Amino acid sequence: MEYRIPQEFKAVADILQGWERGRSLFGYDDVLVWQHGVGLKIALRGDALRIEKHVFEDPMIRNEGHWLDQDMQKQFFGAEVHVRLSPNGYPDIRGGIGQSMPDPSAHLSEVIDGIESTIREFLSRSGMDSDIDVRVMLMPAEGSPWEIKSKTTSYYNAKSGAIEATTTPEWLTSVEVRNEEGTYVKAPGADFCKIAPTLHAEPGGPILVNDPVKNISFMMTHGFDFFRPGVDWKNIAGFINRCGGLLFPSIGVGQIPAAAIGIIVFVLDTGVVLQGTKPYRSSRGRWPVVTYTTDAWTETTGDFLGQASHLAFQQLTGQWSPSIYGRPHFYVLGPRISRTSEDIGGELVLDTKKLSSVVFRRSRVWHRDLSSIEIESLGSELTVDRYPYIEAKANGIVAVDALAACVVPSFLGRAVGAMLRAINFQGTVLPIKVTSVKAKALEDGSDLGILYDYSWRVHDVVSELARSTGRIETLRL
Repeated sequence: MEYRIPQEFKAVADILQGWERGRSLFGYDDVLVWQHGVGLKIALRGDALRIEKHVFEDPMIRNEGHWLDQDMQKQFFGAEVHVRLSPNGYPDIRGGIGQSMPDPSAHLSEVIDGIESTIREFLSRSGMDSDIDVRVMLMPAEGSPWEIKSKTTSYYNAKSGAIEATTTPEWLTSVEVRNEEGTYVKAPGADFCKIAPTLHAEPGGPILVNDPVKNISFMMTHGFDFFRPGVDWKNIAGFINRCGGLLFPSIGVGQIPAAAIGIIVFVLDTGVVLQGTKPYRSSRGRWPVVTYTTDAWTETTGDFLGQASHLAFQQLTGQWSPSIYGRPHFYVLGPRISRTSEDIGGELVLDTKKLSSVVFRRSRVWHRDLSSIEIESLGSELTVDRYPYIEAKANGIVAVDALAACVVPSFLGRAVGAMLRAINFQGTVLPIKVTSVKAKALEDGSDLGILYDYSWRVHDVVSELARSTGRIETLRL
């Protein structure tokens, strides 16, 4: 299969593999090249988190005095590339292809455009068509080149110096995405249930966190319901079984759950969230869970079964390049870290001191004796305190064994019981009796006072279970 990869293409990969400043700048480890029709594709592959931190978090890249442009082109054309002052006193790049990206800074996409133009010139000087299609992209370490119309795609790895091959990925799936006309069409995707890490917990673990310094206890919960059109317990159980747990769930952290989102409440082992904060988080690398001081915008489950799945497929197979619009993100890392709450003072929670402080402040605002009018007023204010809990987002699958308990309103007991049996739930079921009038209000969410009262009843039953069984984590600071 080696004959399918021209020597000129290998030379391009070897040059980029030897570009020390490029590896340092982008964070890639190896360079892969393969033939795409009559054109060339190049993937700069490396650790997803490292690349994200190097060039995705701030996609504007320094190029004062053309230093990056010059260094990149020297890799291809040697000493003929240099910078000198023009008659008007501004530095100009000479040799190679001249200026290929803006000065003093260039967007990541503009840097990639410059690299592609330089490669085209290099291949032209090697006797190839000057209009050859060249595409340079960044790829997470989990990916490898694969063209969807071929069962096997061969490529050259400049780091190993060998020809390697990718067969049809095991995680390949089909999803629906919107095209440019706004209609939904079938597209290849990556099944996150097969590529996301799974967060487990030991049986009988803690379900309540206590900070004796601030004299506050709180829990980690995920609320859901059966009230959406076309969704019942069989749909939910089927997806949980196929995925091995909850995919990238949002987790409420506080004295009470997010009952407005769902009145059926999974109570998680506290370690699921705490492992994302210091001192519980002791290793570097990916955050298993990200916690925010307020609600944060992140992708929905629908996104991960649609557009995000398609983007992950493109990123993992060499079909994707970052756009000048928006902020790029590698979806093998899970949901993007949200920055959208900054306008109301939201920020990341990195350690347990911050976690306890924020939850304590929230408990002073959202105390148990609020009236319905006060609840309505607090919820309508665009501040960090507009919800009685803070939000954590799992960057993986929360396994069923990490769901320590399930709080269920009595009128949903039969359906929820069937769902829990279907997913082999081994935790504790905590039923809450409600009247028929309150059941209707809980189902349609029309009475915030009743929802708030129900939330505190969830707090009570979870606290009672935790204290009677000793399943309390004394917070390490």
